[in-house]
Amino acid sequence: MPRIGTVIFMCWRDDALCAGLGPGLWFSHSQTKSGRHAISICNICPVRKECLDEVNKLEGTATRRVGIWGGIGPYDRAAVSKSNTEALEDN
Repeated sequence: MPRIGTVIFMCWRDDALCAGLGPGLWFSHSQTKSGRHAISICNICPVRKECLDEVNKLEGTATRRVGIWGGIGPYDRAAVSKSNTEALEDN
């Protein structure tokens, strides 16, 4: 039986521009031609925010991040996550 989070994930995923495309595009390095193409698709996607929210929930404070989600590659997501954590610690 699927978890509720999975059901919610699939609802917004149906509206994503990547829905009919293969996974290889989203798991390429963001600096490659394929990676830049994936990011350009994400940048105009109507559910980009939902995608980023989902990956933030999935990865949490993980040290290993993979794939391009919401137009952001793993290294950039890690930097954003670290800066958000540091900002919380400063307050």
